[in-house]
Formats: sequence, structure tokens, C-alpha cells
Amino acid sequence: MDDDRPLSDAEADTLLRPMLASGDIAATLVVLAVSGGVDSMALMHLVAGAATRLSVRPPRLLVATVDHGLRPGSADDAAFVARAAAQLGLDCSLLTWTGAKPTTGIQAAARMARYGLLASAFEGQPEPDRVLATAHTRDDQAETVLMRLARGSGVDGLAAVASMSALAEASMSALAVDEDTAAPVPARVVIRRPFLGTPKARLVATMRARGLSWRDDPSNDNSAFERVRIRQAMAALADLGITPAALARTAERMARASDALRSATRRVLADEVLVRLDGLGSATLSRALWEGPGRVPPEIQLRVLDAVIRHIGGQTEPVPRLALEAVHRDLWALDTAASGRIASFATTLGYTKILTTTDGLLILREPGRPARAMPIAAGQTLLWDNRVIARCEGRNLPSSLRVAQLGAAGLAEARARGIAPAGVRADIVHTVPAFWAGDTLIDVPLLRPADAAGPVGRMALLPRRRLLDRASGFEPGV
Repeated sequence: MDDDRPLSDAEADTLLRPMLASGDIAATLVVLAVSGGVDSMALMHLVAGAATRLSVRPPRLLVATVDHGLRPGSADDAAFVARAAAQLGLDCSLLTWTGAKPTTGIQAAARMARYGLLASAFEGQPEPDRVLATAHTRDDQAETVLMRLARGSGVDGLAAVASMSALAEASMSALAVDEDTAAPVPARVVIRRPFLGTPKARLVATMRARGLSWRDDPSNDNSAFERVRIRQAMAALADLGITPAALARTAERMARASDALRSATRRVLADEVLVRLDGLGSATLSRALWEGPGRVPPEIQLRVLDAVIRHIGGQTEPVPRLALEAVHRDLWALDTAASGRIASFATTLGYTKILTTTDGLLILREPGRPARAMPIAAGQTLLWDNRVIARCEGRNLPSSLRVAQLGAAGLAEARARGIAPAGVRADIVHTVPAFWAGDTLIDVPLLRPADAAGPVGRMALLPRRRLLDRASGFEPGV
């Protein structure tokens, strides 16, 4: 077997070319996530060499290393990375996870914090297309498949890690302008994993062959962590034929099936008859989704329901599969006394309120969970509740200006001013954002005609295209 051969320059160039010189993402800035471990140090050294070989105008490279502050020596590891980057002529950004640390779910929390910090490395950078490169290997892919299998994951979960994906919206604070709608949206950052099909042993062999050093993280041997236990079990599984290579093949096949399901889901979400979005932040799913000759399969129904709930509820993470399936079963249970009609039902899930109507299924932002109020100043644009873009364009505005939910008091004021829409459910209007100065309602842009100027600025719901993007994040684990 060739699993422990060092990578040649030609092999490295083949793996890194899509990220550095061509492909569907032409990056002008590549941030390398480097922890100091053997995999990420190999990434840094191989990218530094390949960048000059592959392009006369390679993208700008920036090394980013995160000090989680979870163990003694973590700051030394970050300093080690910075020194190694400097020797290669690369800039390095040292990022520190500050504040209180959790006592449970440490690895998951650290991962979220790490990606949030890595996203901050792009702030202030003018490049519209940015790449974050990580050093995940085939071994990481195999471990992820086993972890997902233990949770009862479905097709998307067993597809495991993709070689290319988007950085989660929640990690991005920078805003860019959507060319189709002129509305600002989170700037695009693509995560590239060029070594996802490469055995870890080959990266180790590459570093050794070149006489390069790295740092070992003692937490990688701590069996208190699930991934470490999975890693320790891999040798026994290999004797049964459950090898990293076999698990990676399963992930590839599941990824193809996942792509097909996502494409079908996107087609339904793009159908404005089946999925209707209003201008106030709620959605209606047509009964044609689940009855009649054009009804869609239950798996697509679940995915559509998940995407719409997250879009309306402002959530970036998929709805837990068990909770989603429970609601789906209740919603689609027919009333035996009125065959062919969906049973009357109302519940909450994913910061949304879900109820049946004569038209189908209404999903609105849950009024009892108001989004956090956010201060805003002249010239500022912000993403509120992960679903509304607010732009402040006025002058001589009060310093206490903020964006917050309209709520019951705001609705009463809007009615007194004659701007509350007639015939619209109060619980929908409650969740509409408004400009406030302290406790004084200033303006509710979404209740004004689109061409009517307001005293403060503008607001816009994230476009349908962002709803379609939700179809790419379904994780059917427990």
C-alpha cells in the first residue's frame, strides 16, 4: 500500500490547484487554519510551495492560528505557528478565545469559537471571494462518518465533510451587497479541504521527509472526547474491513445522494406556488406539497419544512431531526372525520410558530421569542435576527436608535398611525422589525410602500435565494 508515502510536489500541486490557481472559486485571499499539528503544518508548508509554482499571481496567503486557552502550552503552540509562518514569509494572525469556557461539550464549543475567530481574519479585507483552507484528512472523514452513524444520521449526515462548503452565516460579521437584490448579505467565505481524500499518514511522512517539525496536542489522546474514542476503535474496525478508505467511499456515495435530494428540495423551495413568502417574514406551504397528484415525497417534505423553519426563525443550524419528524407526523396526520384534509394543528419549533390554515401550513416567527435589540448608527448596515437587513441612512438621529421587534406596543402605535396592514394576523406583525429611539417608535419600513422614503433608513428581508441556500444544510441526525 502507498498510504505512508510522502506527497510529491506534483501531487501537492494537483490537490491545491483548485484552491490556488483555478476552479469554480477564484480566491484572492486564502486564510490557512493552522493549529501547529502535523496536518495543518503540512498544509501551510505545501501551500506556500505550491502557490509560487502554480500561478504567476497567486492569492494572498494569511496564516491564522487559534489559541483556545483550554490547556497549558496552547499559547506556545500559537507562537510556534507564528514563527514557522514567518520563516516562510507568510503573515500570521494570532486569535485568542477569551471569556468563560464551558464545562461540557468542550470540543463542540471550541469548534464554534474557532470558526468564529477564523471568520474574523477576513474582516476589513476587500476581497469578495475568500477561502479558508483546513487540513482535514481522510482519517478525519472516516471518524466523522462513524460519529454520525452512532447518532443515527441519514444521507446528509453520512455524507460527512464536504471538500468545499460555505462558512456558516453565524460566523460572519462582514456584510457584502447581494447583486440580485441590492441587499447586503454576509460576505462569502468558502472552506476548502484539499487533503480530505489523503491519508493522514502521507502528511506525516511528508513532514518527516522534509525534516519539518510540528506540535502534538495532548487532548488528541484524551478518551473523554468522542472523536478520540472513535479514533482508538479504528484499528479494531479495520480488522472487520471497516477501514478509513471504505468509510470515505461511503461518504462519497452518500454525498452524491445528498446532492440529488438537495436539488429536488431547491426546486420545491423555488416554486412560488408551493412555498409563498410574504413581505413581513412569514411563509405558507401549499397543501399541494402533501396531497394530490403533484405531492412530493416525505423526505423532500421534511427538507422543505426544515429550510423554511430556519429561514423564518432566523436559525443557521438545522432543526433536530427527531423534533422535525415528530412535528411532520402530527402535521400530516389526516383527520379521519374529514378525509383528505390536514388535521388542525399548532406548535412551535426552531423559533417559529407553525399552524394549519385553509391554504396549507403557515410558518411565522415565534412572537414569544423576540430577537435581541441591536443598536444602529447613521451609515451602518446590520443583519438583524439572521433574517432582516437594516440600513440606517438618516441624519441627526438620536444616539439611542436601535432595531427591535415591533411587539404589542409597537403594533398598537402602528394602528394608531394607520400604517398597520389590515387583514394580517397580529402575531405576524408583532415580529416585524422597527426602528426605535429608546421606547419611542420611529419607523417600521416593512409596513411602508416599497418606494416610500422613511426618516431613518430601509429594511429588507433576506431574499428567496437565501431560503434555497437553506436546502444545503440539512443534517438528519438525532
